[in-house]
Amino acid sequence: MLAGLRPILLRLSLSPFCTPKDADFRYYEKGLVETTSEAPATTQIYEQTTAPQMVQTTQTSPIVQTTEAPPVAQTTETILVTPECQNNGVPDNVSGTCDCTMTGGYIGDRCERAAKSCVGLYNYNYASGTHPLNVDLFGDGSVFFRTTCHLRNWFSTQISFDIMRSSGSFDASLSYQEYVSGFRFGPDDYWIGLENLHKYTSRGKSYKVRLTVNFNSSNAVGELAIGHNNFIVASSSEGYSYTLDSGLYRGSTLSVKGSPQGYGLDDVLLSQANVPFSAPDEDHDQSDSRHCAQEAQAGWWFGNCSPFVANPFGLSYRTMPGSATDQHFHVSGLDMSQPNVQEAVQFVYVSLDVPKDH
Repeated sequence: MLAGLRPILLRLSLSPFCTPKDADFRYYEKGLVETTSEAPATTQIYEQTTAPQMVQTTQTSPIVQTTEAPPVAQTTETILVTPECQNNGVPDNVSGTCDCTMTGGYIGDRCERAAKSCVGLYNYNYASGTHPLNVDLFGDGSVFFRTTCHLRNWFSTQISFDIMRSSGSFDASLSYQEYVSGFRFGPDDYWIGLENLHKYTSRGKSYKVRLTVNFNSSNAVGELAIGHNNFIVASSSEGYSYTLDSGLYRGSTLSVKGSPQGYGLDDVLLSQANVPFSAPDEDHDQSDSRHCAQEAQAGWWFGNCSPFVANPFGLSYRTMPGSATDQHFHVSGLDMSQPNVQEAVQFVYVSLDVPKDH
């Protein structure tokens, strides 16, 4: 059995500290080990073999391809806070403020304060049209005047307010001093007062004055208006007469069924310029033989009453039915003898345009 086995030569690397004689060469064959104690003296059995070279390898980590995630967008969360509105203001969640345009004259982010001028309503985006307001006339709290503001109106530059309004429903036969101080007889019957008008128009600003007649009946609907620039009322020493530019502005939204005959409006402002104001108890008109204010039973700038140019404070035909008289409302150009015209006239008002820096 031993002859049939292929011997395995154990290769030993000799230590430099031993000799061949001391070396044992062993043959391994299926677990059987035979040893010889001596080797021939003259022959050193030594078979040098080259040890397998150690190949140093550097393990490279596998390359993992990654896709860079897009940057996460920073978002700002908007929290809508419903504002607490006052005076029946409507919350606006977009702006975080309140819509005050239906509060009847309040302004501010919370509709917390009353506007003191028509400009305040304009700046807070009140709608086009008319808005009643208690105006701080001089901005110092000395005079408050309940009037009507006109915003972006058909004949208004942008902002205007009424210095007088009359529906012809009250007795205007008041004293001169009452016309100087001003008065009110309801929402559609009031007068700013001559002294206030003098102070207001004498502040170095340019005001357009406008006289407008309002119609509303089954026959006629709309307004007729005339206007002049640079309206200024003089002091009491000059009888509160007024001056204005001669250039005339006209406007109309009047719609009349059938013939418009009888519906007109003459320039009753320019014709009365430089005339002192009169009242039933003080005659300052230009007529030598007549007392125009006493005949009209109202105050106005009456230049002459032959015929009457205008009586804006005169009584309406609803208040005093009958034939036309000097005490009835009248402005030249309107044929107040026609029943359809009498019925159509609702009220007359005189307004001033307001500069936006007021």
